Amino acid sequence: MKSSPSGLVLPTHRQPRPSFEQRFWAKVDKTESCWNWTGAINIMGYGAIRHQAGPTRETRSVKKAPWVSYELHIGPVPEGVPLLHTCGNRRCVRPDHLALGSPDSLPRKRGPKPRTSCPRGHAYTPESTYVYQGSRSCRTCRRIRSQQAAAARRAARQKR
Repeated sequence: MKSSPSGLVLPTHRQPRPSFEQRFWAKVDKTESCWNWTGAINIMGYGAIRHQAGPTRETRSVKKAPWVSYELHIGPVPEGVPLLHTCGNRRCVRPDHLALGSPDSLPRKRGPKPRTSCPRGHAYTPESTYVYQGSRSCRTCRRIRSQQAAAARRAARQKR
């Protein structure tokens, strides 16, 4: 340790910066199922980490944490090929929960969960299901809502 003219003690060496991998793993919470990212999250909900490829500021970039995990464990993600989460958790960086996909396979993997009944418990059958612009709804529930709306309109007219 050296001292300055003002009497302050100055350190003679700096602590080495943690490596990129050390910084990455410090922000991962490994659980039984998913390895959740605890660091920064980007606007799309994916983990984000700053990476500096060279000595200058121009080489700095922000990478998605799942992509970094995939590259550390499996290899580079090919250009233009999306990386999909098989678990559906965007914060997950567990390599066996990540899979390369094609734009065609993306909607199928993220499609709606197959439900057999509506929230009120009525079964979804071809006869009892109304489909409009790709969305489905229960005909029984629609009928109940329609009857309630008509009753409210009648009650409002009678009060006049």
